[in-house]
Amino acid sequence: MTELLILGAVALVAFIFFANRATKPKPIEPVKPDLPKNNPPVACAPLLYGGVPGNTVYIGDGVKLDLRHRVHGCDANGASTNETGAYDPEGDVVEYAVKCTGPSSDGTSQIPYTVFNAQGNQIDGDWVRNGDPRGFALAPAGPGKPIEAQALVTFFIGRRETTTPYPFTAKGCDPAPTPAPIVDGSKLGECVFSYTVRDSKGSIASNAMVFTVYKNCKV
Repeated sequence: MTELLILGAVALVAFIFFANRATKPKPIEPVKPDLPKNNPPVACAPLLYGGVPGNTVYIGDGVKLDLRHRVHGCDANGASTNETGAYDPEGDVVEYAVKCTGPSSDGTSQIPYTVFNAQGNQIDGDWVRNGDPRGFALAPAGPGKPIEAQALVTFFIGRRETTTPYPFTAKGCDPAPTPAPIVDGSKLGECVFSYTVRDSKGSIASNAMVFTVYKNCKV
């Protein structure tokens, strides 16, 4: 009788041991977080100030562009119908590099046009410094909105001089309007303004705007 009790106890202990082993849950492996993806910046066409019909310009014209991201209207679903300028989907303050080329004033050659910031400082040829007086100032896009580079640029058709033909105002307002030219109908070629933006991770995007250049006759 004693031996049966001992055998029963051993069998019970063995059952409990193997039952616990059979039902013991597997350790949960930690879920590896997805590595953050770098979404490259987006560069739309610049916003042209002054309403140049058909992007037609004349020698001596001053052309002002806004490279900041702006949305100009939405459809019924809230999607933007027209966007200009550049932005980074992850909220980085993008850096800009600008370049402009076009025909010389006599139309005999293609030359680089000097590009200026809102204060009249030359900024073409390298990455424009954000937060620098000789680059782009930093300011909110609006009340409660994030900081952005104040990427407003001006260039003059046919000019590669490193100074503006007239002083810009202290606040960087629009330059004085160019008098209406007397045109002789001579097409000199095309002016191409291009800009590139990059985010903090080095990803880039580019866009451009093309203008048809005509000769401006002197009376």
